Amino acid sequence: MAINAVASGHGLTLSVPYLCQKQLDAGELVMPFTHSHPNPVKRYMVYDANSARLARLQVFMDWLKAEMS
Repeated sequence: MAINAVASGHGLTLSVPYLCQKQLDAGELVMPFTHSHPNPVKRYMVYDANSARLARLQVFMDWLKAEMS
């Protein structure tokens, strides 16, 4: 959502290039700095364990894990 917000003109976000490479290649987004953060960033999924949408969340998390591997 953050990348979509930025692409719509709403500020900036921290991201890794592979999440927005198409927009970077098309010139829709730019990286103002060419250096990366020196430490790897860990990412965690957080959600409400009592959500009525747990099945949807699980499908999304499974897809995301597959894409990241």
